[in-house]
Amino acid sequence: MRFASLGRTLLFILAGAIPLWFLPWQISVDFGREVTFLLLIFGALIAWLLSGLLTGRFRLVRSSAVYGGALLVLAASVSTLVSGRPFASAFLNDPSAEKWSTLLAGFLLMIVAANLFSSRKDIMRVLVVFLLASGVEAVITFFSLAFHLSLFRIIVPGVADDFNVIGTANGAALLYAASLIMALGFIFAPAFCRLHTWIRWAMYAAIVFFAANLLIIHFRSAWIVLFVTSLVFSGFMFWMS
Repeated sequence: MRFASLGRTLLFILAGAIPLWFLPWQISVDFGREVTFLLLIFGALIAWLLSGLLTGRFRLVRSSAVYGGALLVLAASVSTLVSGRPFASAFLNDPSAEKWSTLLAGFLLMIVAANLFSSRKDIMRVLVVFLLASGVEAVITFFSLAFHLSLFRIIVPGVADDFNVIGTANGAALLYAASLIMALGFIFAPAFCRLHTWIRWAMYAAIVFFAANLLIIHFRSAWIVLFVTSLVFSGFMFWMS
């Protein structure tokens, strides 16, 4: 159980690091984030495997999402192998989302998270960590875009006024659109009322800053994501009722 707890802790750290983390060194922001996230994912994977080996109980969740993800990784593997530069396609492509290694890491993250987070309480906790961290990033982005005041300069004095760890402003808008939908759905969940008061107020503030950044950036794709996801979520809630 110790290794299972270690794996969950690493995933909690990953959830908080995705919206905020970067290495304040003279290297690419994307590269520093990618290396950090890969270390956390593979650390959680090893902890999960060790937990199964030591306890003699190996739990593996099977679902259509897992099979679909496996087929996607297989197709990407074949595409990478037959490409003109297999090694570059697997590990060196820019942006990071186009690398085979990134797709594999995402698939492994799905597997590990599905098997380590076995209770609703764990899922709620990791969601709270991610949304609050995204809210902090939304506050930083808002001051950067609205007042040209980058709070990241406290850590790295030479960064630009519009610097954000996600990369581009449009990329940040997509993150805030997804976070806004998750946060709005979360505050209507029965479990939300049982959270500490400061967490609830922080969530309300995060929603305000998510929306404010979407209005400032005004990226069409982010609005499409927000609209389509809202329709799907509304339909799901209507079906559940």
